Amino acid sequence: MTGLNALNAAAVAGHYGSISIVTFVAASSLLELTGIASDGFMVAVAAMMEVPAILSALWIAHRFGREGVAGSVPMRELFANGSIVLLTGAFVIGAVTQDKG
Repeated sequence: MTGLNALNAAAVAGHYGSISIVTFVAASSLLELTGIASDGFMVAVAAMMEVPAILSALWIAHRFGREGVAGSVPMRELFANGSIVLLTGAFVIGAVTQDKG
């Protein structure tokens, strides 16, 4: 449809499915400069919104990346990806430490 191979299509899906962390930081800075309070957990919400884009890109790359041949994707491979493991670990640490962290 687009002429992209599967790996490039996966990269595009991950990129455009991702939220703009730069926009998030700019908006947070603007809120801080104007004295508008925002909750600290919004950073975690932003990180959580990255997960679907990462998983979608990994799924496309694993499913169609082998010379265009469709194959099954073990869910363990998707969820054991370094990015997903780091995000999950950060959420667990945040839940354990709560406000003290």
